[in-house]
Amino acid sequence: MKVCLLWSVFFFFCLNAFAQKEGNIWVFGTNAGLDFNSGIPVPVRTGVAGFEGCASVCDAAGQLLFYTEGRNVWDRNHNLMPNGTDLMPGVSSTGIPDGYVSGTQQALIVPMPGDPDKYYVFSLEQEYLPGGIVLQGNLWYSVVDMAANGGLGTVSAGQKSVLINMGLTEKMAAAAGTDCNVWVVAMAKSSNEFRAFEVNTGGVQSVPVSSFAGTLNSSRGTLKVSPNGRRLAAAHTSRGVEVYDFNPATGQVSNAQTVTTGSHYAVVFSPDGSKLYASNYSHVYQFDLSTSLMTRTEVAAAPNRREIHDLKCGPDGRIYFGHIKEDEGGTSLHVINNPDLSGLACQPQMDVITLLPGTLLQLGFPNELAFAPAKDTLVRRLQVTACSGMQEVWLQADTPGQRYIWADGISGSRKSVSESGRYYVGYLQGCVYRVDTFIAHFPLLPRVVADSLLCSGSTGSISFIAADTTAYTYRWYDAQGNLLASRESNRGDNMPGLAAGRYMVQISNASGCDTLIPVELTATPTSVLSVSPQDTVIAYGDRIQLQASGAVSYAWYPEAGLDNPRISDPEATPADPVIYTVWGTDVYGCTDSLQVRIHINYHMPVFIPSAFSPNGDGVNDVFRLRNISYQELKAFQVYNRWGEEVFSTVNILDGWDGHYKGVSSPVGTYYYHVRIGLPDGQTEEYVGDVSLIR
Repeated sequence: MKVCLLWSVFFFFCLNAFAQKEGNIWVFGTNAGLDFNSGIPVPVRTGVAGFEGCASVCDAAGQLLFYTEGRNVWDRNHNLMPNGTDLMPGVSSTGIPDGYVSGTQQALIVPMPGDPDKYYVFSLEQEYLPGGIVLQGNLWYSVVDMAANGGLGTVSAGQKSVLINMGLTEKMAAAAGTDCNVWVVAMAKSSNEFRAFEVNTGGVQSVPVSSFAGTLNSSRGTLKVSPNGRRLAAAHTSRGVEVYDFNPATGQVSNAQTVTTGSHYAVVFSPDGSKLYASNYSHVYQFDLSTSLMTRTEVAAAPNRREIHDLKCGPDGRIYFGHIKEDEGGTSLHVINNPDLSGLACQPQMDVITLLPGTLLQLGFPNELAFAPAKDTLVRRLQVTACSGMQEVWLQADTPGQRYIWADGISGSRKSVSESGRYYVGYLQGCVYRVDTFIAHFPLLPRVVADSLLCSGSTGSISFIAADTTAYTYRWYDAQGNLLASRESNRGDNMPGLAAGRYMVQISNASGCDTLIPVELTATPTSVLSVSPQDTVIAYGDRIQLQASGAVSYAWYPEAGLDNPRISDPEATPADPVIYTVWGTDVYGCTDSLQVRIHINYHMPVFIPSAFSPNGDGVNDVFRLRNISYQELKAFQVYNRWGEEVFSTVNILDGWDGHYKGVSSPVGTYYYHVRIGLPDGQTEEYVGDVSLIR
């Protein structure tokens, strides 16, 4: 069953879905480019013929739309657009060839607020050209209509080369405003004046917001906007680098701070705005803006007779730059991998990307894009009663609109869902970014919980846990379709004692929800636990290696006498007869157990010499017992032939030295009586004779 939902609108949510992949393809230099859509920059070939400032833009999916170096516009197929040449009349009137047109940031693309198919191309005339030709620093704009020429675009007639301002340096950057607008910020030639031109739904405002900040100024060098849009940084050739505060609500620039002095060409902020990177032609330096000291660290240097120019942060959060040899260009790019980190922890890496043959880096990368911010709108709401998972609900956004993007990244004005929840879609209607919120509700079926794997010989259970107080009838069937049970409950249901197999549970309620849910109880493969030895005898004090197999983890009990009770092959040294039990757990969590029975032989023979010679030569001078360690000596007595006791002890270390009452006993035969106590409580007795010789 399909249900189409049309919802009314109220304020709820703003979806940040429109800053997508518009900057994913860079076009620059001589026929060069980079494509970031795969997640890593891939060199590509383009049709651009620019020496310095340039700009490019993609659609929200990262497909190239067009690019420009300020004077000409190329489409995605690298052909000049209809009406797409001579966008800077002041330059074209000089008759200077295209290859000599060069300004630091002479090109800028700004999406037109209120019309997603149109873009402004700003062209900023450079201050001078080779041969001493001085230009006026004019700022022009033209409109590109991407709905024309079969989607390849054209420069609109009557909206081409519109003069806005004069007397500007080569610096130009775009910053998002706060009310569906964008600021195009430039700097005057003769002073520290910033001129911010507002671009809104009414068009390009030719009267700029003027503010004065800083003490440095020069025609060349880049102007960049921080990621949060509230700071600017400018590199001034032969002067130094300054940072400023920027107010996106008013376009005002203020609070200038000098970062460093000396000649610098380019600057760029790190992704979190805490670091500023600047190139002074021969080196790239990092400045820590999070401290008042603005600590400087050198992170890269150009090889001999080569120069570093522009710096640009990529969609991947890395900063890219290159070096060129004068009048020759460059063929490779370098990268700063972690630009938010301090010092050399930013990980600069040289010669990471090699451009395609026949393409060259020149002085500049594409200028940064800036989009008018979205406005929040209302939400559309409807409650749907359905059986969870059994109905398909279509959510329809308001129309007409453009660039529909749902929160999960799916495009299009419609989306089908089958689960309860909130669903968001953002889209453009004129200047306004609208967001519709859909609240789809499906009464929840009871949640099924089943034993996923049954160990061999065991049974399991299937339970349905109620999600609310709705009463359902539960009908239980086995794999053959036999009815096992039928019950009604608003608290769920449970079926215990089920063997492995497939079961079907029919769940229905009074409102018409009726669904059949299959549940599988699966038996694990039978595990085979083995152990050795199973029954053995060892001498008291000896060690024995136990060995179990067939499981992935083991536990032995009792633990006494084992070197490690948690391995498959512990070493046992039991003091008493013992039965060890090992539990083995297999990969499925099933356990089995086996036993090992160990008996102890306590009877260790006692060695009693048959003769001794107490003559003081240090050899066999004492009659003593041998091979006694764990036994207890209860009696050790020696008698002469008349039955008189000549020696007695219970210390296993003592022995008879042949003396009796301090006098050496005569040579002859003597008789002993020995009683030994064993650990198991038994007693062994030894009687015999020993010869005393000299």
